[in-house]
Amino acid sequence: MEYFFEGDMYMGIMERKDSRIPMPFVDDTQGISSIKALLMILIPVIIMTITVNTGHQYSAGVVNSFESLFLGDLVKFTLWVLIPFLLMTISLGLIFGKELKGFFSGSLKKNWKLIVGIVLLGFLVSGVMSIAFKVLHIPVESNAAVKDFSLHSLGYISISNLLSLFNEEIIGLTSFIGSTILIRNIFKTSRNVSLWIGMLVSAVIFGMLHYDAYNGNIPQILLIIGSLRLVFNFSFTRSKNIVISFVCHYIYDELIFIIAVVPVLLKS
Repeated sequence: MEYFFEGDMYMGIMERKDSRIPMPFVDDTQGISSIKALLMILIPVIIMTITVNTGHQYSAGVVNSFESLFLGDLVKFTLWVLIPFLLMTISLGLIFGKELKGFFSGSLKKNWKLIVGIVLLGFLVSGVMSIAFKVLHIPVESNAAVKDFSLHSLGYISISNLLSLFNEEIIGLTSFIGSTILIRNIFKTSRNVSLWIGMLVSAVIFGMLHYDAYNGNIPQILLIIGSLRLVFNFSFTRSKNIVISFVCHYIYDELIFIIAVVPVLLKS
């Protein structure tokens, strides 16, 4: 792909002005069609919606049907983590081919400060939003995984998150980039306006995929989980590498989960 660079192509603090690394697909001089942009959004959304809905309904039953916890977890991981990953990557690969390398453009070595900053920002955002919810007397739900906590589940979640959270990054970033391109193609908005709208669309989609995990608490889903999606998108717009946003997401989720389960451990 050929890329163009304009004087007004940066999203302020959201991008590094001294970087010449393009936003994948968005800064492609050829552009991609609205149909492809829509597929970039819909394919991961459909796959992950089916995954989340069936996982919440059947994963516990599948695990309990095996005498071996390891075998049950292996089947659960295969059905609701590995297969969705393969379906998304193969489908997107067939449509976009080598162009998907754009999601891995930025450096991995030069972003450790960004990772630390994003994780801290995630805690700041979630903390401020949680306080606001408490002041406004808006209920906050615990994640379903924490409610069903055990030492065994802690180990399984920590390991499975290495791929399941990467799946979440795929859907978070493809919905971001796909909706950005779709908005720009349809409404002829500027690059930066399109990117900001894409960020918000991504936050809504990402939040709604957590509907069951947070017992359908829409304010929490959109304002807390959606805000965190904006934070993880920020790590991508700065780094231009999905691995960086995944690392930020993984560290944040693991720390949040550990913090949530420590009181449970102390009581047991």
